[in-house]
Amino acid sequence: MAWEGTKRWILFAAGMLCGIEAGHLFYLDRPSAGGAFLLLAGMFLLFSQRERDRREEEPPEEMPAEPEGGIEARLALFVAEEALNGLKRIGRTMPPSSMEVAQLEDRLNALLGGMGVPAEERRQLAEEFEKLKGRVRRNEGRRALSQSTRL
Repeated sequence: MAWEGTKRWILFAAGMLCGIEAGHLFYLDRPSAGGAFLLLAGMFLLFSQRERDRREEEPPEEMPAEPEGGIEARLALFVAEEALNGLKRIGRTMPPSSMEVAQLEDRLNALLGGMGVPAEERRQLAEEFEKLKGRVRRNEGRRALSQSTRL
């Protein structure tokens, strides 16, 4: 294994050096020599990557389990996470209201339930919504407190 990695790096370095020399020869207006070095550079780089491709074709020992419901469920989960992250954004000019958070949560729960997203994934999303609701309540409390002190 160590020899294979070393051999790949040596071939890669030789390919890069040949490429540099090819550029230098083209600059000196010697296109035939530059072309030969360019061909050598391509050959070295090709052989440095050849062993890597063979190893990547072998399946990994442990593949992550695909979530239930297929591609539609994963897409629905992605949309739900992005919608939640949109409410969390720091750059929002106005923080979300509790009604906005509740409406989004209801709509996303209906979407995720209809698409067959696993309960565990929905539970994690619900926990994130609870954290967001707590933050919204604190922000509303601060706003109410600051408005009452002004009066």
